[in-house]
Amino acid sequence: MKHIFLSLLFLTLCTMGKAQINLREGYVITLAGDTLHGDIDYRTDIINAEQCVFRQNGKNDFQTYKPGEIQGYRFLDNGRYYISKAIHIDNNRTKTVFLEYVVRGQMSLYYWNRRDAKDNTYFLEDENGKMVSFEDVSLLTNRDIRRKNLTEAYSFASRSEKTQKILWEKALTRENVTKAIVTFNDDVCPEGQCEILEYKKRITPKEDHVAQYSLRAGFTLYSLPDNYKKVMANDCYGFPEQSSIPAMYVSTGIEIYMKRLSRGLFCELNADYMHGSETDVLQRDNYIKNQQYFKHGTEEWKLDFHDLTFRLGLGYHWKTWVVQPRISGGMSYSRLWESYVEKSESANYESGGTLNIGAYVGTGVVIPLRHGGITLDYNLGATKYDERKIRRNSIAIGYQF
Repeated sequence: MKHIFLSLLFLTLCTMGKAQINLREGYVITLAGDTLHGDIDYRTDIINAEQCVFRQNGKNDFQTYKPGEIQGYRFLDNGRYYISKAIHIDNNRTKTVFLEYVVRGQMSLYYWNRRDAKDNTYFLEDENGKMVSFEDVSLLTNRDIRRKNLTEAYSFASRSEKTQKILWEKALTRENVTKAIVTFNDDVCPEGQCEILEYKKRITPKEDHVAQYSLRAGFTLYSLPDNYKKVMANDCYGFPEQSSIPAMYVSTGIEIYMKRLSRGLFCELNADYMHGSETDVLQRDNYIKNQQYFKHGTEEWKLDFHDLTFRLGLGYHWKTWVVQPRISGGMSYSRLWESYVEKSESANYESGGTLNIGAYVGTGVVIPLRHGGITLDYNLGATKYDERKIRRNSIAIGYQF
């Protein structure tokens, strides 16, 4: 039942992820050269290279443009700029895609995050419109393969040894390749200038910040099975039924929002600590096998436990509401330390320290503030320790930074 529930939860999250859009202010340049202002769906680099979902200002309907149907489009909050280009790919095939325009100068740089290939591709274009390409292969790749990959780029950059050196000695990351092409334009261009078509990270829009941190505190109803106190090897005690024990609960975590897949989709990692204790007066009226005698009477036992649980899962957060609901679910990894002490005879029993795997589901709301937000959360978790299945019903209030 647990696995079925989690499967349904993840299926629901994936369905919502496909249905949601992540709108940013931008503009589209039509084939006729007109500029249309409105909102554009900001997705992953792969999806951005395949389509542009656009809603013009003053209209309600969305229009999906494919490469070749418009000249290009641009996001205003981060400056990312995509244009339609017909490029040569594997086996001399030609394909029209939205290439990201990264640097504009006497030598221009384009970037293509490919869906159908392991390595992404960079394109260089000279002042005459001729284009060459190379892939972001690793520095650990065979030197002959690296040399073949950069042959055409080296030819393009033959007038700048600094550019060639960067391309050969540095990893072919987007940052390093951009630096190489800017260096070329500084060395070779008559004016020594070029335009980087993406805003610097220091003014990255708030919407692009994906990590948010949380602190929470509350209590847990710690539900244990009826026989949880049968701790002695001979099972000689007849303990009463036990429903749940209240425990202190504190938690910290991080939520990573995957906004470019879906506006409210996130993955979370949380560390939960619970501590509780309870004293019971128990009737002992059983035969003790090892000592070969009967003993009647009562004993006062105290249970004390510590629980450390790590939760890893997926969730969805409806951020367009005033009070913002969210749901989540996933796997848990727990360690439980238990101590039982019998006061009259100073007997005790301790166990714990074993890692156990379980599952959890959760729901709650976020109340946005000017900075961060107040959170109210409920989580239901279950973990099997040996033959015992332990449930945790946790309620907490917290703050999301």
